[in-house]
Amino acid sequence: MKNPYLNALSAAAYIAVVGTFLHYVEQGHANTPDKWWSGIAFISLVTLSVAMMGYFFAFKPLQMYLDGERRAAVQFFVKTLGTFAVFTITLLLIVFLN
Repeated sequence: MKNPYLNALSAAAYIAVVGTFLHYVEQGHANTPDKWWSGIAFISLVTLSVAMMGYFFAFKPLQMYLDGERRAAVQFFVKTLGTFAVFTITLLLIVFLN
């Protein structure tokens, strides 16, 4: 993706999907004891999430930087991070003010 705002929104959407999924899975299995594969599933989810966030936040800026577009790469990264920060702060305000 070549749009930092779309990258930030994609990261937010990914987090929303995973968070919603975990919320509903937890409700359905609240009294179920952990199985041996629970740890494997959790570490796999964390690994997938790190890879996705790396792609959304770092892939394009790093590619631009290596192509010699240093200033544009930094601006792209800052715009992506700033947009995601606005989303995160807004969400935190909604959670804590309700």
